[in-house]
Amino acid sequence: MSDDFAKKFAEKLERERSEQHTKDEKFVQREALKKTLGPLLWGDLRDWLERTSGKINMELGKDEFLFENSPSSELFIRYAGPPAHLHLTFDSGANRLHCECSDGKGEYIVEISDTGEAYFRDPYHRSFSIEEIGQMLLAMLRKSRF
Repeated sequence: MSDDFAKKFAEKLERERSEQHTKDEKFVQREALKKTLGPLLWGDLRDWLERTSGKINMELGKDEFLFENSPSSELFIRYAGPPAHLHLTFDSGANRLHCECSDGKGEYIVEISDTGEAYFRDPYHRSFSIEEIGQMLLAMLRKSRF
């Protein structure tokens, strides 16, 4: 009986170690993907914001959304009426996007889906596409005051 217990116990330990090893490998792979895809996701968001703001300005026939010259890890957007600003910062080491304006602030983390695609996630574990987060940021800026 004691031998049977020892055998089952050893098998269980081996299985648990194998499962943990697999989890650890997946974690390392996801972190590597975040390091690669996070800055690309940030670049795509910057491009979307600039492109969409340009289209809105064109539709309005005036410059409502203005972009200030900023380093690649930051983005400053000013809204002309009523005056407000939005400051976005991307930390590539932590793969975090921080946004702040007078209406509020937020933080989003780069995550990797099971299919290997990068997306932003908020502290409530809700995921957002580039377009969804871009729309939220522009709406937040529009509602801000100074």
